[in-house]
Amino acid sequence: LKNMSAPRWDSALGELAYPVFLLHIPCRAAMSGLLGRTDAWVDVLAIGATFALSYLIVALVERPLSLIRAKLRSGDVIDRAKLVVWRPIT
Repeated sequence: LKNMSAPRWDSALGELAYPVFLLHIPCRAAMSGLLGRTDAWVDVLAIGATFALSYLIVALVERPLSLIRAKLRSGDVIDRAKLVVWRPIT
């Protein structure tokens, strides 16, 4: 079993696990508040919104930060032009 590689969907679900854990209750509360009802369709919409937001968090936050962390740990020079730096609007 050690030499077997995990399927791609397995690692994708693994990446989504923590954001789904963090977002599932706020998404459910937001959906029931926006729609003004609490039935099974609200749950279905909340599940879809949870997975969509979780994917965005992984794609836009976790993956770029893990690349930066890996470069910092390896000692490579980080090309600052490729990094998006947040600056306050003045």
